[in-house]
Amino acid sequence: MQSAVPRKHPIPPQEIKICERLLDARLHKGMSRVAVAKRAEMDSSQLRRYEDGLVPLRYDDAKRLSLALEVGLPYLAGVVARMRDHLSIDDSSFAEHVKPRSLFSEIYTQYLSDIVKASPVVPPKVFLLPVGTKIEAPTREAAEKMAESVRRDGYSVKLKGKVVEFTVDYSGWFVGDADEAGSKEPEAPSPQRKPRPKK
Repeated sequence: MQSAVPRKHPIPPQEIKICERLLDARLHKGMSRVAVAKRAEMDSSQLRRYEDGLVPLRYDDAKRLSLALEVGLPYLAGVVARMRDHLSIDDSSFAEHVKPRSLFSEIYTQYLSDIVKASPVVPPKVFLLPVGTKIEAPTREAAEKMAESVRRDGYSVKLKGKVVEFTVDYSGWFVGDADEAGSKEPEAPSPQRKPRPKK
């Protein structure tokens, strides 16, 4: 991740690492730069500058990109390994002290670090589901959201009404979708009965 034209004052290695994690998060999400920029309500050229390590990430942009990519700010800061830890952080206690062009790294060190340390992380609920498992969501919209989340992880599912059916064995989590949507517990497929031998 290097600039074609060297900067007069190269950004510090710490800032480059943040930019690299931002790029990793987008690639993991499987989204184009234009799609992420649109969701984050920012210009794609600015996102490219961040991802290429040309400029340090600003806090206001970090917040928007965090929401767009569903990745926690602590991951971008490099203090946790899981992207989805601390997805939602309340910055109302220090928001008035943040200047428009404040760097994400500075705000994290000065304010967010203590908030994250004081906030316990709830481990994601892991599902181990065999092929044929069906999950019924309360609404069609909730089912679509769940199916989209699973497909983003590279798994295949069928969607019929409010029911999501797994067409392959699945191991992962739904980013909390199953719990938040009030979905019913996964319904395991009925075991196939072997025919009785004829006498």
